[in-house]
Amino acid sequence: IGGFYNCSGGSAPLPAIKSLWRGLEARGVHAAGFAVGWMDADQPVSVKQSGPAHRMFDKLSRYIDGSHTQYVLLHTRYATQGSTSKNGNNHPVCEHGFTTIHNGWVNNYEELMNDFEVQYGISRVNEVDSELLNVILKTESIETIAEEVDGPVSLAWIDNKNAPMQVNLFTNGLNPLVIARTKSNDIVWASTISILEASDFELDNWFHASPFKVYSLNPDGTITSKFISGNRREA
Repeated sequence: IGGFYNCSGGSAPLPAIKSLWRGLEARGVHAAGFAVGWMDADQPVSVKQSGPAHRMFDKLSRYIDGSHTQYVLLHTRYATQGSTSKNGNNHPVCEHGFTTIHNGWVNNYEELMNDFEVQYGISRVNEVDSELLNVILKTESIETIAEEVDGPVSLAWIDNKNAPMQVNLFTNGLNPLVIARTKSNDIVWASTISILEASDFELDNWFHASPFKVYSLNPDGTITSKFISGNRREA
């Protein structure tokens, strides 16, 4: 997973965003997708398909709208559950009122999904295990993901209804996540620092995300964070 958050108010750096997405192909080429949040929009727009990210560069170019772009979420997929030929299984996962991109898998997917279907009357839409995270965000909270999901979770998400301009980042430490501030004061993130450093973004500073802490990227340019679990793990 990776992405860009516009804090400077300048034009979204399309070549740098493309270079970051291309670097993420090292994490998977089975499918790719992106979500774009325009300033003051009701919710993000998501585009995805099977195949590597660079085949979608022309589509990304059509949706990046200069200084009006608040954020871009980027995903490249190494499929573990759910065929990439069914586009709903690819990321961003856009179900249940949330837009999410997930690096990892859910070992107890069937058990938890069955529980949530019975408890809340929510039916799964796709086959991909990452959809469970959307279900949990809708019905309970990120705290439940931290406490109950068995498997690696590095996650970026948008609450489409309540906070469409805010990007939230989380990892339970079983897959990496790095957050950086650019020299132009924008925010970028990716699975590894090597991917960020190889991109065309000029980094000012960066840090490994602390496991079990939620980082929220806000339109005023701030990053707010808080631990949401008593669990701890080394970054």
